[in-house]
Amino acid sequence: MLQTPFGKLATLIGYDGFAQPHTRDEPWFAPCAQYLDAMRVDVLAHPSIHAGPWARSAQGERWRHEGLPAQLRTLRNVRYVVSAQQVGSLLGGTFEAASHILERTASGDVRVLAQAQTTQEEDVVHATVPTAAHGTP
Repeated sequence: MLQTPFGKLATLIGYDGFAQPHTRDEPWFAPCAQYLDAMRVDVLAHPSIHAGPWARSAQGERWRHEGLPAQLRTLRNVRYVVSAQQVGSLLGGTFEAASHILERTASGDVRVLAQAQTTQEEDVVHATVPTAAHGTP
């Protein structure tokens, strides 16, 4: 955890972004986003890599329903999720997923502030948000 002008920042890597285990062989699985939310984290950085294809896959659906996009609605302190996805080929594998920046609004809704244009090519995703210290963009 690191204090920044945007508030407390913490990192979840890949599978840490899910709320529940996906196999029976994970007795020590912990819902990391909930844990960091209890520690009053404001921003979650989430680097990840997903084997393609992503958009219409079971894994992509699972992410939308159990991952950080779904969990953000229920968290009290985390306001932003910055999810950077590996795309392209690496070590013989092909990876696809769209990087994105999410915001939990004051009403609890989740809003996409920015999203990569493609799941298959490198893209830069950015958004302007207020800093915690000043409340202005």
